[in-house]
Amino acid sequence: MEKEKLHVIIGSGPVGLAVMDELIKKGANLRLVNRNGKAKIPQEVTVLQADVSNHEEAVACDGADVVYHCAAPSYTEWSELFPALTQGIVVGAKSAGARLVYADNLYAYGPAPEPMDEDLPLQKRGPLTNTRKKMQEMLIDVHQAGELEVVIIKASDYYGPRATSTHMGDRVFPNLLNGKAASIIGDPDQPHSFTFIRDFAKAMVLAGGSPEAAGQVYHVPEAETLTPREFIQRAASLAGKDIKVNGMGKGMMTILGIFVPILRTLKEELYQFESPFIVDSSKFETQFGDISTPLDEALDETLEWYQREY
Repeated sequence: MEKEKLHVIIGSGPVGLAVMDELIKKGANLRLVNRNGKAKIPQEVTVLQADVSNHEEAVACDGADVVYHCAAPSYTEWSELFPALTQGIVVGAKSAGARLVYADNLYAYGPAPEPMDEDLPLQKRGPLTNTRKKMQEMLIDVHQAGELEVVIIKASDYYGPRATSTHMGDRVFPNLLNGKAASIIGDPDQPHSFTFIRDFAKAMVLAGGSPEAAGQVYHVPEAETLTPREFIQRAASLAGKDIKVNGMGKGMMTILGIFVPILRTLKEELYQFESPFIVDSSKFETQFGDISTPLDEALDETLEWYQREY
């Protein structure tokens, strides 16, 4: 990696920090941008405070060769805040003449045949799906108009260090380590692709450094596709634990959603956990190789992080 190039990461959530880790390993020159100018990161990393949804503050991207869009508002605020945030990042990346790498998910496909590839049409289904669809279409339009080089990296539900507020996050690993039942949304016995967060970051950095990736959409490779129950039991076995896995259906989500607003929002995506949800990543693998971390290695690292932090 060319050390003189500047890599700007927008967002200091789990994906942004995983991209930071990957760039540090490669000795890259990088800058992290978030709304409060604070983050638990190494001292050598520059942190800049900016709200890039305010286009005047998109100068936070100045000097960048690659900009990584890893920022996201809370689920309940996606429709209101996410498009403006993404537009601000586009403004900053365009001004810098940088390539933009967008951390996306699979919501915009809606219910789809499996395995899912990048050629699937985008659907309108509800606030979460519609927001992701709108942003992807906007980014592709900007790229096709020649205004900005864009690469879109789509991950399935991710897990790993710092990834606590996810389907395989703090309702699973802390419970596993403390002898409690794991709680997941939907049917625990349907095959489901899960992405190790470090593989998500690897894919973003690889594509960000590849001119041939401009204008492309890629799915992140994963090691194995298991059911959520199998996935959790695999982690429990590595930790030397026994664990019970509880699934949460639409009725329970409706009841709990009275007190937990995010559950009301996530009901829109419940279909992902009621039938097979399997990702085809052959397009990425053909161009960049299979970068997926072996599952047991990824689970061991995840367990070690939760043991240390919880």
